[in-house]
Amino acid sequence: MDLKELNYYYKKFKFGEDNFHELMKKKVHDILLVSTFYDAFIFEQDGRLSEQIHGEYMQLNLSTAPRITSVPTGVQALELLQSKRFDLVITMMRIGEISPFKLSKQVKEMYPDVPVLLLLNVSNDVAQIDKESDEMKHIDNVFSWNGDSKIFLSMVKYIEDKWNVAKDTEIGLVRVVILVEDSIHYYSMFHPLLYAEILKQTQRLISEELNDINKRLRMRGRPKVLLCHTFEEAIELYERYKEYVIAI
Repeated sequence: MDLKELNYYYKKFKFGEDNFHELMKKKVHDILLVSTFYDAFIFEQDGRLSEQIHGEYMQLNLSTAPRITSVPTGVQALELLQSKRFDLVITMMRIGEISPFKLSKQVKEMYPDVPVLLLLNVSNDVAQIDKESDEMKHIDNVFSWNGDSKIFLSMVKYIEDKWNVAKDTEIGLVRVVILVEDSIHYYSMFHPLLYAEILKQTQRLISEELNDINKRLRMRGRPKVLLCHTFEEAIELYERYKEYVIAI
């Protein structure tokens, strides 16, 4: 074994602090939430949404919570996007003159790599969503509001795990959990619960002697949760990350 190959395996199996610094390099810092005043009121019933999410991040020893900017219409969202770039756009179904589908199309034209998630808060809307339709092709995924702010944490981590899984499995041997479910209602319940449980189990593995900064660094090494909706998608993810999959 030559020096180059030896160095490769040393880096691959090294689990020091340097590895944790290299994990989860791409994160969601700024979210644009497009929701009517009524929807915003629903989100804020139990307190400010931003404060709830910040509390979740602090409780779970995660890094800085993302900032949320809210606008009531799709038109205002597009105006704001002209002057500021966001890491993630979350839109409700009813956002004024522009539909969420037209909004997502225009967002992708401006920022092709910015994910757009559709959040439903009316159960009847779920039945009307056809993920295979042309109007849905610019929306990255659909979630259903269940009255718990954890859905926002779940949506953020869903995007971050998609962004970082390839690199983190390669350099940090991070493990992968594949969640397969096609029902918007069910995976909107399962994903936050599964994610919260993984975070709690990861916390139990972290030494009590570590300070808060090191705890947050080690939380980056938690298993990734990859959400998919079809058998074919599940097989593709498994074949790609089968060395790292710990559960399906």
